[in-house]
Amino acid sequence: MKMKKRKKDSFLKENLNLFLFVSVFFIWPLSHFFIALPIVDYYLEKKGTRTRGVMTSISSNLQYVTSTDNGFNVYEFDYEGKRYKGISEIPFTLDVVGDSIDIVFFEFWPDFNRPKSFFTKKKANEN
Repeated sequence: MKMKKRKKDSFLKENLNLFLFVSVFFIWPLSHFFIALPIVDYYLEKKGTRTRGVMTSISSNLQYVTSTDNGFNVYEFDYEGKRYKGISEIPFTLDVVGDSIDIVFFEFWPDFNRPKSFFTKKKANEN
């Protein structure tokens, strides 16, 4: 009887590093993506502060470009004297530079922001 318990204990001890590795590098990021982000997006849509941003000539790879790119246009908005950036869902084109876009953000965390169109597209994809 003691032999089985020792084998079980040694199996756990030997595989603890593997378990920690799998948890940290696979399970946690997946739970973040499938659980945390949808919850934060839900509260952002319901409780977030709305403002208007301006489309810039920056691609989503955050480099200035002068021709078409496979990225998305970046928008900027100001809150409490500080400028914040976000990635729109508009494929990069210089035609939209200077246009305004509706933004939703948390006042306590303005770096986490989404275009308002993100929520309407998300609902359309769910139906």
